[in-house]
This record gives sequence, C-alpha cells and structure tokens, in this order.
Amino acid sequence: MINLKLEVSSFGQFMGHLLEANVEGVYLAGGAVRNAFINPELKAKDLDIFITRSAFDQIKDHLKEHGKLSVNQFKTYRWYAFIDDEFYYDIIIIPEFYNGLWKCRNITDALNQFDITANALAFDLFNGIFYNPQNGLLDIQQRILRAVRFDYPEIAVSNDITLSRNTVLWFRYYHYAKKLNFTIDPITKKWLKENDFRKHGLAEFTNHFFSPSLSL
Repeated sequence: MINLKLEVSSFGQFMGHLLEANVEGVYLAGGAVRNAFINPELKAKDLDIFITRSAFDQIKDHLKEHGKLSVNQFKTYRWYAFIDDEFYYDIIIIPEFYNGLWKCRNITDALNQFDITANALAFDLFNGIFYNPQNGLLDIQQRILRAVRFDYPEIAVSNDITLSRNTVLWFRYYHYAKKLNFTIDPITKKWLKENDFRKHGLAEFTNHFFSPSLSL
C-alpha cells in the first residue's frame, strides 16, 4: 500500500471537520490516487472527493464557511478553501455522478463509470479501504492506458456545454497517454482511431477544460 502525501494546507482542516461531524462515505479518488502510485513525490493540483448525499449535507455549511463552494463544468461541486491559493476540491455526490448510464449506488458503481482504469481508484478516507474494481493499479504498474468502457451514450456534458461526453473522453485518453507516458492498449487505440472525427472539437474542449497534450 502507499502513504498518500497530500501537502495541502486545507486537507487537515477538511479531514478534521469530517471526523468532528462523524460522517461516513467519503472517498479520495482519481488523479491524486493514481499519481501517488506512479510517484509519491508528485504534488496534487486538485482532489476528487466522492461523497454520499447525507455526508455532504453534514459538511456543506462548513465548506461555505471556510471557502468558496461553486459548480464546475460537469455541474458537480468545486470547493476552494480560503487558506489555499488556486488548489481546489471537486466534490461529487455519488448518486448524482451521471454519465448517461445507471445511477451510482456506491463508490464502486462510480469507479466503474470513470474514464481510464488508472483513474478508477479510491481510498475510503476513514478506514483506508482501497477500491480498484477495474484493475487500474496493474495498468499503472505496466504503464498502460486503458479505457474503462465504450458504451457511454452520446450526450452533452451539460446544458451549458454541448460537447459530447465521448468527445471529452477522446481528448482525455490522448492527453493522459502522453502526460503519463503510458502505452495505449490496443482496444482503446482502436476506439480512438474509429472516433478520429472528434478532434474537430479541440477548440471547444480547450475552451471549457484545458489545452490537451496530443500526438495526432
């Protein structure tokens, strides 16, 4: 197992309030967990927190008191703690994590609707249980980028962003393969080639998300 090094000023405060509120069902997932396995010295620029609705309701007032609570591109919560600069927490309420498939009942359902297996990892912040339903840790160890699935419906990201979620995934696969220096597995590579038309969405993707590292 690993020792997560989260050099974030607000994280101790965040955890302290969770403990004080005696909540359950709070998980650290995604890139911070992935990077800790790749290189523990990598510093996170943000944290993906998955949380139950009841736990979120218990800490919502604290988040508003100690930071700015807003909504991100995916219409989930984003929290900037006052004591941090540009660092933020994306806070996703598990049953509201929606990619056009089934409603997520727990963290395993959510991880099984992620983008790449290397991101589909989570730790329960209270008991340390590690979730790895897509065998993403093995893919990290073998430096393979593999899509979790290819059956997401062709729906827009949100009412404000008409870009298809699948187009967003297309750019993310290429970006993370280059950023992480991972080899794209053959099935994912086949999907990318079959969906090459999605590259025409580059300007819109960059406008709403980030400038992707691509080798097209």
